[in-house]
Amino acid sequence: PHASYVLIDEAQDHNPAQHLMFGLITGLYDHATQKPKADGSMTADTYAMIGDDKQAIYEFRGAAPNIYIDNSDTMGGQFKTDFLDTNYRSGKQIVETAGNIISHNSHQIPMECKPFPPKGEGAVRVIPAGSGEGAYEFAAKMVAADVKAGVADGDMYKHYGIGCRTNKEAYAFTGALLAGGIPFRSKYNPLTHRNTQAMLNRVVLAHAEATNAALINSLVVKCLSAPAFEINQKTLEERLQQMAIEPENKGKTYLQILEDGGWNKVYLRKGTDQPTPRNAELVRPYVDMLRMAKDMAGTPSEIIAKVLNDIKGANGSSMLDALMLKAAEADAEEESESEDEGVELSEEDQKERLKEAALAPLGPVIELAKNYGDLSSFIGYLKELSRAND
Repeated sequence: PHASYVLIDEAQDHNPAQHLMFGLITGLYDHATQKPKADGSMTADTYAMIGDDKQAIYEFRGAAPNIYIDNSDTMGGQFKTDFLDTNYRSGKQIVETAGNIISHNSHQIPMECKPFPPKGEGAVRVIPAGSGEGAYEFAAKMVAADVKAGVADGDMYKHYGIGCRTNKEAYAFTGALLAGGIPFRSKYNPLTHRNTQAMLNRVVLAHAEATNAALINSLVVKCLSAPAFEINQKTLEERLQQMAIEPENKGKTYLQILEDGGWNKVYLRKGTDQPTPRNAELVRPYVDMLRMAKDMAGTPSEIIAKVLNDIKGANGSSMLDALMLKAAEADAEEESESEDEGVELSEEDQKERLKEAALAPLGPVIELAKNYGDLSSFIGYLKELSRAND
């Protein structure tokens, strides 16, 4: 049995292994040589690749658009090529501007995209920003100015979109929007990113009033991540809830309970009230970290620096160390694609790139902190930003 009709979508994003697999399935490739058959025959009746080499954006993760391009008969390949060469989405100026940029691709299937007249002229405006930071600020100010002037109708913000090349850029743009109090929808929200939340939990703990037991109790449980203390969050919370109702702990916060000996009652031997060594190994260092965070003083920027560099996890690593490790595990190159692609970097440059990737979600908040001299005003403004983007 063989496949009669094989239709492959987004073929420009397939990697060599995928091209080989479909070549074998269709009988286009020889099983022995794993290369196309010399006579061009295949067992399938139809093998079609649907794609657009102008939209090939996944080479960083192994895609091989050159295979797709070279299969076209316009490039000497054996696949008959049919073109869908009309853009029905955009106005004439937008289509032509994109075509002018794409024309510089060194290796591509020759095709000129045509505009659809009913879409009108469209408009393209090029504004030099001078730097990445300039572009971020300009975009936010432009949206704010247009909305204030009533340039857009109805739900004004939905008329704007920002295209980003990297995650780092996305966080920078959303950070500028946050700073401007402009609501947006994006999975790249610096305030809701888990790394930012881990940092801000400790910053808020430093600001929390001693009488605000609910807030302190919540933060005692939330501060377990980055750097990790290998303490089970559910176990900690359940044991603290149990200890909180004991008469001697009445009116105490979770932090006070832990400092008053509760740290040695989190992990107990099964069926007994005898503590295990995990309390001294893990819980005690965690309590010391919480106290250090609670006692931190200084400007918002100084406190953030302490949170990132001075607070240590159970294994002695800082929060920044932990975030850099996570960035490495998640493939730092994907997180911080740059113009250096293909250039061998020194160990120091690699470390710096990794640090940039780790801090990308935190960057907007770190920059924002520089504008505030006291923690109360900074946290108050963060609350305002969160409400603007609910």
